[in-house]
Amino acid sequence: MPKFSLSSLSLRLLAVSLSLAATGCEDSEKNDDGGAADTSGSADTSDGSGSFVLPTDAEKAAYEAATAANLTAAAALPLEDAAIYTFLEQILTDHPEVFGTTLAFDPTYATRPLAPYVYRGATGLLRKDLTLNGYDYSHQPWFTKPVQTMAAVWSEPYFDAGGGEINMVTYSAPVVKDGVIIGVLTADFGPLATAP
Repeated sequence: MPKFSLSSLSLRLLAVSLSLAATGCEDSEKNDDGGAADTSGSADTSDGSGSFVLPTDAEKAAYEAATAANLTAAAALPLEDAAIYTFLEQILTDHPEVFGTTLAFDPTYATRPLAPYVYRGATGLLRKDLTLNGYDYSHQPWFTKPVQTMAAVWSEPYFDAGGGEINMVTYSAPVVKDGVIIGVLTADFGPLATAP
């Protein structure tokens, strides 16, 4: 499986995380006007909600190339939570720049909603079942867009309510088996919070 070293994105995200940890903050600071604090040199979100550190085009291309083998491996996995969680944990181990990842299957293919999610928490890698608590992943843009376009897509920055519970951008790629899309493999890049 192709790997790449800790990217500048990883370093920028680590700096933001360390800055937040040093101040004891979990959420981004607010300016007097209620907007997110400014971070010099970062890209502005499309909805004007604040400035975030986003992956560069080069970082996106590097991740896309590095994860191609994961799509083939994902298509060969058994439809068992334990095997899927182990697979997702390996992705996060191999890619420290990624906050979280899910392998969300087409419910028709899996015969049930099936979307294990692994993400980075304060105590290490954490597991979450995206099918709990009414979260309908099959109607989320990170799932529907790659299925509809039959191609990998990058999201705009958004707050992932029900998944990672942070501001992020998501790379979503269709998982294909025997010429049919059976699910979507994602990589969440975040937290896209500004340093105080």
